[in-house]
Amino acid sequence: MPLFKIQGPQSATKVMVKGDSIEKIISAAKLKLKLPEVAEYKLMDLDGTIMDDDEILIDYAQHSRDVIILKIIETEKEEMEALNSGISATKNIAPNLKVLQVPHTESIDEFLWKKVDDRIIGLCKSKKPVVGSDRKDIYNRVADHMITKLKNTSRGKAEEFARQIGGRYSESFCDAVDDSTPEDVWDDGVDTLRQQILNAVNYKLMKMKASQKQKSVALLDSDDEEINARKKKDSLLLMQDEYGCVEYAPKLPESESHVTQEDKRLLLLQLFQNSEEKNEKIEELMISTYPTQRLMINQKNRDLDLIFLDWPYLKTAGYLFVHCNILLGKDLQQLWNNTLPVKAKVIRLYFQCQISNKKFQKNNSEMKDWINESKEASKMIKSKMPKIFVIFPLVTLFFKEKSNLLFKLVDETTENADMLKMVETEYPILLIQGKSLYDENAKCVVVINKNITVTCSGQLQGILVLFSAIYVFGFRYTKGLEKTLEFMQRYLLDINPKTTNKKLNKKHASRNYSPAVFTLTKNLKEFSLDRP
Repeated sequence: MPLFKIQGPQSATKVMVKGDSIEKIISAAKLKLKLPEVAEYKLMDLDGTIMDDDEILIDYAQHSRDVIILKIIETEKEEMEALNSGISATKNIAPNLKVLQVPHTESIDEFLWKKVDDRIIGLCKSKKPVVGSDRKDIYNRVADHMITKLKNTSRGKAEEFARQIGGRYSESFCDAVDDSTPEDVWDDGVDTLRQQILNAVNYKLMKMKASQKQKSVALLDSDDEEINARKKKDSLLLMQDEYGCVEYAPKLPESESHVTQEDKRLLLLQLFQNSEEKNEKIEELMISTYPTQRLMINQKNRDLDLIFLDWPYLKTAGYLFVHCNILLGKDLQQLWNNTLPVKAKVIRLYFQCQISNKKFQKNNSEMKDWINESKEASKMIKSKMPKIFVIFPLVTLFFKEKSNLLFKLVDETTENADMLKMVETEYPILLIQGKSLYDENAKCVVVINKNITVTCSGQLQGILVLFSAIYVFGFRYTKGLEKTLEFMQRYLLDINPKTTNKKLNKKHASRNYSPAVFTLTKNLKEFSLDRP
């Protein structure tokens, strides 16, 4: 049953109600707002639209990204007063503006598409991206229309126009780092365009009231306290979600049952106890028991220690990859091995070119030290590994995040028990036990939940094991490392879901991706194209 916020007829007070019909919503609102029972009431959207059809209202609620705000009104006179009241942000901001008596209903064709330059229309029809000054012309026209014609500068109205524009010309207004493949499209672009419209509205309103020396208006773009109060507190670490997954919770095939799955699990335990490390039989059993593994992992109150007791092969890098490949629908290890050397070179050269620019970063010297050290190590051990691995500290520096949340160098004489005591986070982290980060003989392990270790063949595999563990076991992205991990997800591994994200704090997120990650990815793609 959908939720609604209902504003009282004579005040700005709002109450939360549930209802699947207009009658039920009005009845609940009357009770909470203590309205007279004898009067007859209607529901009205804040843009003046009267809600008089149950089916339309429920459909509207289901397709809205936010809880809908409606005003309860008593008479036609009340309706007219509501339209001219302080609902509109512009009346509060610029009282000298003439407020229309009825909402303007000019179509988007009239105020936008029939007035923009034919060249922009040509770009849209040929499915080319509309960027720069052309895009600015679009959202400025919409902002002007909202302020001067509609007298409605709400977030919902901005989103309505953004959806109309994106719905008509989706290829021209989507968020894409490139327009060559579908994988380069990160989102439909509605949130980005909506925010650009709101920013333009905000800027224009601030200019209008500058002469009055009032404070700038902060347009609402977040849930209010009432909604936040009813939300459950997110867990700090785990989020059993389907973000980026293609086989999150598969059903058992008809040829399998819980009995056959348990028999196979017990056989896997026996093979593990007999120190069987790698053979086709184990991989076959791990693949066929994947649905049961997911069932246990996806439990809300699951215990990682128990999961590893029941499925010990998940503590080995190879079979962790087998599970992750099914989960994400791609061979991560093959993709990693084939593309990481190429992409790492682009990243390293990009930062190498940029650090000479004083405006680029405040930590240019630290980036330069990392690059020089990796080059020296590469020459010394005659391996490209250091020049590849160095991209991870470089990226964390660029995003101003903490590389020690991704990996740690541990003295080669440290005992295993003491090494685990050095881990301060439940999130997966790579420990490199050796003389240096680039020590070819270093012992590399990924530690999960402070006590579970996955041995890796080297530093680069260790990073991939860490990333795979985050997805397989449903971790949120490590706090303080969100952008770095999202960059790995999107640029290095081409995992680009169009909805939601794995960030810990999504309260103020207007997109399903980090704009900083988007910008760096786009710059790297352009940089790689410019190179011979």
